[in-house]
Amino acid sequence: YMKQHYFLLTLLLILAVACRQEKKKSKRILDGGPCTYRQVSYPAKLIKLVPVNGEEFDAFFELKPGVRSSDKNDTVSHYALTNKYVSAKKIKAYKIEEGKVYRYNDSYIVSGMCNPHVMTIRFEIYK
Repeated sequence: YMKQHYFLLTLLLILAVACRQEKKKSKRILDGGPCTYRQVSYPAKLIKLVPVNGEEFDAFFELKPGVRSSDKNDTVSHYALTNKYVSAKKIKAYKIEEGKVYRYNDSYIVSGMCNPHVMTIRFEIYK
């Protein structure tokens, strides 16, 4: 009976120490935000809207040399950057048209534990 009691007490002590260590680990590791970024914007000319289905489109943009490729123009799709298509409603609401120049944002993490490099297209006219 005494050996079982001792064994049980030891087991409880080990579990208590293990749980306490796990709590300490979870406090040390930050997962996610808040995060801050340094953002640089470039012109992105909308060269093509491609229908995906009746309600969504992929948008293809031309970027000047030095943005993604050092020596040539580059083409990037909205879906490749954001994993989302552009809705027909958004195209109509924002008056999105081929030939217009929008804002391509390159964001690099400054602090936090979020994605270190985020690239997005904003449907704002680049000025």
